Amino acid sequence: MQVILDRGLENGDPHRTPFRVLAGAARLDAAELDVEGLLTARAVYSESRRPWLEGGFGRFTVGGEEPGDRSWDFVGKAQLGLDLSLTEDLRVFVHGRARYDGEDSQGDRAGLAEGYLEFHPSLSYSTSLRLRAGLLFPGTSRENVGPLWSSPYTITLSALNTWTAEELRIVGLETRLIFETESNEEFVVGATAFGFNDPSGSLVSWRGWSMGDRLMVAGEVLPLPPLASFTPPGGFDPQRDDGTRLIDELDDRVGWLGLARWSRFGKITLQGAYFDNRGDRMLYDLQYSWRTRFGVVGGDLHLGPDVVVVGEFLWGATGMGAFEKSHVQIDMRAAYALVSWSTSRTRLTVCYDYFDAVDRDGTEERNDDAGRAWTAALFWNPVEQLRIGLEYVELDADPRLAAEDSGVDPDTDARRFTVEARFSF
Repeated sequence: MQVILDRGLENGDPHRTPFRVLAGAARLDAAELDVEGLLTARAVYSESRRPWLEGGFGRFTVGGEEPGDRSWDFVGKAQLGLDLSLTEDLRVFVHGRARYDGEDSQGDRAGLAEGYLEFHPSLSYSTSLRLRAGLLFPGTSRENVGPLWSSPYTITLSALNTWTAEELRIVGLETRLIFETESNEEFVVGATAFGFNDPSGSLVSWRGWSMGDRLMVAGEVLPLPPLASFTPPGGFDPQRDDGTRLIDELDDRVGWLGLARWSRFGKITLQGAYFDNRGDRMLYDLQYSWRTRFGVVGGDLHLGPDVVVVGEFLWGATGMGAFEKSHVQIDMRAAYALVSWSTSRTRLTVCYDYFDAVDRDGTEERNDDAGRAWTAALFWNPVEQLRIGLEYVELDADPRLAAEDSGVDPDTDARRFTVEARFSF
């Protein structure tokens, strides 16, 4: 949906600048507002343990109480994006979300997922500059290329991009140089300086990897599992008892992200990025500043007009605390590969996931984690604005040793079947 906010004067009054809503094409002397939204309702049948959103070790956002418990849950969400073009080169974008994850789920019901000011001037006929300042995704995902950071391929994101959705939001300045050639190639190089990402690493370390599509919002506090080390005399009992607030600046240090991408339009894209939040590992106001660093490579390959292959691989490390005391240090890896076939009204996708974490600290609980998952999703669009989806996810994981160390059954294997209706506007 598109409207134009006309700033023209009426009746010759220089102090009156009313906004008139107009339909039609963009005009250079007017501000153009694009409104985009997604309304989603789901019925979810799952066999899994207590979900992490309720303070458990379950890998999904809904589930039962004990491993293998069967449950039906009904969840929904609404997303709204406002894209205001002030001039040909300057725009403001805001993306808000509201959701229902179940009666017992923790976290905010609504909030801001991203919001930024963008300046995108052309430097020459083949080169442009893009600057973004505000609350941003890191811009690395090859999976979440749909509207409002959604995936066109599946309902449940890969473990890699589930983690991005849950933990990786940054507040900073993103710079991209974009070069286009006459042979339909594009080269992108960029760097981002950011803050407000110091607690990232806490979920993937203490809870383990998960799978879903829940986007963290600004100021949200997300629950942590019931680890023994969170209660006295455990080594991490200073951690706030309601969970972790992931968008937070603790140590006043600037992190950075570098990115390079090459693509041949409609054929192939290859991308690499490196992320370092430069956290100092210390404790501030009941939260730790985690040092999280990783590299990620990925891309997509279009095999004709109907089939696309997409994949990414992430490797890195995260940790917190003084090394001579109780601390956390893990090496982490995650990867996925999917194949998606589409027609004008249908899409079928199959995705394989792998994830692991290796405990390097030897203190408190064992944070080792490893698992694999298969996802199959089928979408049908009876009309352009309506998508009906069916999806099955089977997740097999090694015993979660941190749960066992805390007196909880370590089995986190899970499977679920989802029926979805999504309306877009």
